[in-house]
Amino acid sequence: MEFTKKLKFLHSNPHEVYMEVGIEFTDGRLSICGSTKNTGGQNRNELDDVVAAASPGVDIPRLKAIWERWHLNDVIPGSPKQMEHLRNTELEVGYPDSWYDKASEELTRVGLNPDPNYIHDGEAYKFGHAWLREEVPTDVLDFLANLSEEAPAVS
Repeated sequence: MEFTKKLKFLHSNPHEVYMEVGIEFTDGRLSICGSTKNTGGQNRNELDDVVAAASPGVDIPRLKAIWERWHLNDVIPGSPKQMEHLRNTELEVGYPDSWYDKASEELTRVGLNPDPNYIHDGEAYKFGHAWLREEVPTDVLDFLANLSEEAPAVS
Protein backbone atom coordinates (compact mmCIF):
# COMPACT_ATOMS: atom_id res chain seq x y z
CA MET A 1 0.00 0.00 0.00
CA GLU A 2 1.29 3.46 -0.92
CA PHE A 3 -0.59 6.75 -0.61
CA THR A 4 -0.31 10.51 -0.38
CA LYS A 5 -2.82 12.72 1.46
CA LYS A 6 -3.16 16.41 2.11
CA LEU A 7 -5.57 17.11 4.95
CA LYS A 8 -7.01 20.61 5.26
CA PHE A 9 -8.36 21.94 8.52
CA LEU A 10 -10.40 25.07 7.83
CA HIS A 11 -11.39 28.08 9.91
CA SER A 12 -15.07 28.93 10.19
CA ASN A 13 -14.28 31.29 7.30
CA PRO A 14 -14.37 28.63 4.56
CA HIS A 15 -11.86 30.55 2.44
CA GLU A 16 -9.14 30.42 5.07
CA VAL A 17 -7.13 27.24 5.72
CA TYR A 18 -6.06 26.89 9.37
CA MET A 19 -3.64 24.02 8.83
CA GLU A 20 -2.60 21.55 6.17
CA VAL A 21 -1.13 18.16 7.03
CA GLY A 22 0.70 16.21 4.36
CA ILE A 23 0.92 12.44 4.77
CA GLU A 24 2.95 10.21 2.48
CA PHE A 25 3.59 6.49 2.71
CA THR A 26 6.02 5.28 0.04
CA ASP A 27 8.48 2.37 -0.01
CA GLY A 28 7.62 1.53 3.62
CA ARG A 29 8.41 5.06 4.86
CA LEU A 30 5.83 7.27 6.58
CA SER A 31 6.31 11.03 6.43
CA ILE A 32 3.92 13.52 8.06
CA CYS A 33 4.41 17.30 7.96
CA GLY A 34 2.17 20.23 8.80
CA SER A 35 1.95 23.84 7.77
CA THR A 36 0.10 26.91 8.99
CA LYS A 37 0.59 30.60 8.25
CA ASN A 38 3.32 30.78 10.90
CA THR A 39 4.73 27.28 11.33
CA GLY A 40 5.77 24.30 9.29
CA GLY A 41 7.31 20.85 9.60
CA GLN A 42 6.92 18.86 12.81
CA ASN A 43 4.28 21.19 14.24
CA ARG A 44 1.80 18.54 15.37
CA ASN A 45 1.00 20.60 18.49
CA GLU A 46 -0.79 23.06 16.19
CA LEU A 47 -3.46 20.36 16.01
CA ASP A 48 -4.35 21.18 19.65
CA ASP A 49 -6.46 24.08 18.39
CA VAL A 50 -8.27 21.67 16.10
CA VAL A 51 -8.74 19.24 19.01
CA ALA A 52 -10.28 22.04 21.07
CA ALA A 53 -12.76 22.63 18.27
CA ALA A 54 -13.65 18.90 18.32
CA SER A 55 -13.83 18.51 14.54
CA PRO A 56 -16.45 15.82 13.97
CA GLY A 57 -15.37 12.82 11.96
CA VAL A 58 -11.63 13.27 12.51
CA ASP A 59 -9.87 11.45 15.35
CA ILE A 60 -7.28 14.17 15.85
CA PRO A 61 -5.76 12.76 19.06
CA ARG A 62 -5.05 9.51 17.18
CA LEU A 63 -3.64 11.40 14.20
CA LYS A 64 -1.33 13.32 16.54
CA ALA A 65 -0.22 10.14 18.35
CA ILE A 66 0.50 8.39 15.03
CA TRP A 67 2.43 11.42 13.81
CA GLU A 68 4.59 11.43 16.94
CA ARG A 69 5.18 7.67 16.99
CA TRP A 70 5.54 6.69 13.34
CA HIS A 71 6.87 9.71 11.39
CA LEU A 72 10.08 8.69 9.58
CA ASN A 73 9.84 5.08 10.75
CA ASP A 74 12.93 4.24 8.69
CA VAL A 75 15.38 6.39 10.64
CA ILE A 76 15.09 4.90 14.12
CA PRO A 77 18.29 5.18 16.21
CA GLY A 78 17.55 2.25 18.54
CA SER A 79 16.54 -1.38 18.61
CA PRO A 80 12.90 -2.12 19.48
CA LYS A 81 13.79 -2.73 23.17
CA GLN A 82 15.97 0.39 23.32
CA MET A 83 13.22 2.56 21.84
CA GLU A 84 10.55 1.04 24.08
CA HIS A 85 12.66 1.82 27.15
CA LEU A 86 13.29 5.39 26.00
CA ARG A 87 9.59 5.97 25.24
CA ASN A 88 8.80 4.94 28.82
CA THR A 89 11.60 6.93 30.45
CA GLU A 90 11.61 10.66 30.98
CA LEU A 91 15.06 11.99 30.20
CA GLU A 92 15.94 15.38 31.60
CA VAL A 93 17.85 17.09 28.83
CA GLY A 94 18.53 20.79 28.65
CA TYR A 95 20.94 22.91 26.73
CA PRO A 96 23.83 22.27 26.25
CA ASP A 97 23.26 18.57 26.98
CA SER A 98 22.70 16.13 24.13
CA TRP A 99 19.58 13.92 24.01
CA TYR A 100 21.66 11.27 22.26
CA ASP A 101 24.26 11.26 25.06
CA LYS A 102 21.58 11.10 27.78
CA ALA A 103 19.73 8.31 25.95
CA SER A 104 22.97 6.35 25.49
CA GLU A 105 23.83 6.72 29.18
CA GLU A 106 20.35 5.59 30.23
CA LEU A 107 20.43 2.55 27.95
CA THR A 108 23.91 1.62 29.21
CA ARG A 109 22.65 1.98 32.80
CA VAL A 110 19.88 -0.58 32.20
CA GLY A 111 22.01 -3.00 30.17
CA LEU A 112 20.57 -2.18 26.75
CA ASN A 113 23.58 -0.46 25.19
CA PRO A 114 24.54 -2.47 23.38
CA ASP A 115 21.31 -4.47 23.14
CA PRO A 116 22.43 -8.11 23.53
CA ASN A 117 19.19 -9.42 22.00
CA TYR A 118 19.31 -7.34 18.80
CA ILE A 119 22.06 -8.36 16.41
CA HIS A 120 22.95 -5.90 13.65
CA ASP A 121 25.82 -6.59 11.24
CA GLY A 122 26.86 -9.55 13.40
CA GLU A 123 27.11 -7.63 16.70
CA ALA A 124 24.89 -6.58 19.58
CA TYR A 125 23.36 -3.28 18.46
CA LYS A 126 24.78 -0.10 19.97
CA PHE A 127 22.32 2.79 20.13
CA GLY A 128 22.65 5.26 17.26
CA HIS A 129 25.10 3.24 15.18
CA ALA A 130 22.67 2.81 12.25
CA TRP A 131 19.29 3.98 11.05
CA LEU A 132 16.86 1.13 11.64
CA ARG A 133 13.40 0.64 10.13
CA GLU A 134 10.30 -0.23 12.10
CA GLU A 135 7.34 -1.39 10.04
CA VAL A 136 4.21 0.74 10.43
CA PRO A 137 1.30 -1.43 11.63
CA THR A 138 -1.50 -2.12 9.15
CA ASP A 139 -4.17 -0.55 11.39
CA VAL A 140 -2.18 2.71 11.45
CA LEU A 141 -1.84 2.71 7.65
CA ASP A 142 -5.54 1.93 7.23
CA PHE A 143 -6.48 4.81 9.54
CA LEU A 144 -4.31 7.27 7.61
CA ALA A 145 -5.34 6.02 4.16
CA ASN A 146 -9.02 6.41 5.07
CA LEU A 147 -8.79 10.00 6.35
CA SER A 148 -10.88 12.49 4.45
CA GLU A 149 -8.77 15.07 2.66
CA GLU A 150 -10.94 17.94 3.86
CA ALA A 151 -11.96 18.26 7.50
CA PRO A 152 -14.91 20.28 8.78
CA ALA A 153 -14.45 23.95 9.64
CA VAL A 154 -12.70 24.92 12.86
CA SER A 155 -14.46 27.70 14.75
